[in-house]
Amino acid sequence: MGIIDKISDWIKLPVTYLFAIALFCGFLLFANNDVLGYFDLKNLQVSFKPWISFVFIASSALLVTHSLVSIIKFIKHQINKRVWIIQGKRRLHYLNLDEKRLLRSYIVENTHTQYLSLASGVVHALESEFIIYQAANMGRLHTFAYNIHPWAWRYLRKHPELIAGAEDSSEPLLRSQRRKY
Repeated sequence: MGIIDKISDWIKLPVTYLFAIALFCGFLLFANNDVLGYFDLKNLQVSFKPWISFVFIASSALLVTHSLVSIIKFIKHQINKRVWIIQGKRRLHYLNLDEKRLLRSYIVENTHTQYLSLASGVVHALESEFIIYQAANMGRLHTFAYNIHPWAWRYLRKHPELIAGAEDSSEPLLRSQRRKY
């Protein structure tokens, strides 16, 4: 195993290990002589100070890098989520009649879950635009549980006019239409 492989393995250490290594090396470097003498670590510090310093700097740098990457991923996820919601709200203003019927049944029946067909283009369109999502991998014979995203639920309840064109069909028809999706 070459030095590159060893460095690569060291970089892949979990954050908890990096933190422990940095903490221990920092203790060895910055503790006063009385404390090091009490733990009988003074000779270790004197003999290996350049290596301890290197490991401290490297583990601290990796720890900071891991933290920054995690923060950037979190921020990126929050931005993407915001963009999806903005685009989804915009999309709710351009629903066709089938999409209105499907979404209206969530609101009329006061439910966040419906069993819908995987083969439905309407279902796939609303799912791809992050308005509904498949809630479980297991379903009934030809249907699966689909939930409406909380932001869409709140937005449709606040703006019922967006699904208003679907009420020309009666409520029993809505229930049978739901099976079609």
